[in-house]
Amino acid sequence: MRKLYYVLTGIAMILVTIVACEQASVEVEELQAIEKVELSGKADKCMTIQSGTLTDKLGETITTGYDQWGYNYQAKLFNGYYCDSYRNASWCQDYNDIELSMKWNSAWMSNQDCDGDGELDRHFGFDTFRGSGAWLTNHQKGLYTYWDVQGDWVLEFDYLGKIYIHDMTIENNIFTGYGTSVGQSPEKIWTVGGTITGNIIEMTINYNNSTYYVDIIGTIAPDGTMDGTWGNLTQSGTFESTEGSATLVECEWDYFVKIVAAPLDATLTDGVWYNTEGIEIGPEIWNQFAIIQEVENDFCAGLEGKQYGSPVGPGLGKF
Repeated sequence: MRKLYYVLTGIAMILVTIVACEQASVEVEELQAIEKVELSGKADKCMTIQSGTLTDKLGETITTGYDQWGYNYQAKLFNGYYCDSYRNASWCQDYNDIELSMKWNSAWMSNQDCDGDGELDRHFGFDTFRGSGAWLTNHQKGLYTYWDVQGDWVLEFDYLGKIYIHDMTIENNIFTGYGTSVGQSPEKIWTVGGTITGNIIEMTINYNNSTYYVDIIGTIAPDGTMDGTWGNLTQSGTFESTEGSATLVECEWDYFVKIVAAPLDATLTDGVWYNTEGIEIGPEIWNQFAIIQEVENDFCAGLEGKQYGSPVGPGLGKF
């Protein structure tokens, strides 16, 4: 993962994303308009949100407009943060800074109660979502950071009060590199590999033509330096960097997905839904649904534009 490389590339990505999102928005609006006409004929048989009698799963009365969490059940929209969509559940706190927008149709969740249970209908007229024509769009975006440790380093290892200097070069953020143990004769050459989780860095040094190794666990400080402990089966000590510095990189990302209920006659094989002609609809999600389109942009991860499109087509009205 790296910083954005070229301004022109970033502009191109933004334009692609804007066009894709505008097209998706137009499609959703057209389908919602058609659905409004189809449902208008049975409005007198159903209880609406405006009646003030419908409740959500928590027993709270549903009102028009946006609620405290970001749901607008009347418009079949959600705009807020990921954790808000789950009423700030404890399990999703690691994702509470992710922005989320959703749109859905009446088969996914209606803005009326036509079956008389006092709640908004789901897949009305069908036993399950399968074959109901239900669809959902989901647009997420956010930021994340990571430490880039590529470059040349000097590490000082303390063992029983004696300092051993190691020159290290980390070649890439997959985290592989090489180095030498300075001042030792003959010169000792080694390779290094590791991982970074948050500001915790873990490395293993393996000496060439030897079984000797060193496991290292350290912490990257806000100024980009690192220190920590090292050890193997018979030795242990501390270390610190005296040259070299990690860089904190900030990355923006966004993700858009279209999800549809699988048709009744669709077949699920090895995690993928297929239609009666054997054409792939899309990967299975939530048991009864298929992903028909994914668009993701994250320059740090090397992702740009459409990542998946159903061979059947990305149109929400096809199912």
